[in-house]
Amino acid sequence: MDSSPLGHCSIAVKLLLDENLSDRIIHRISDLYLDSEQVKALGLKHAAENAIFEY
Repeated sequence: MDSSPLGHCSIAVKLLLDENLSDRIIHRISDLYLDSEQVKALGLKHAAENAIFEY
């Protein structure tokens, strides 16, 4: 029996963290949210909201 609350469905969630959040958060959640990034690491620090949204 599958212990996943979604049954056999597999959903991947990728986060884009705000520049005001600590860089250390990515390392703590990387096993739960693969390929997540922080705005600063992508060179989008101080970027306009629409530029971040388009990313």
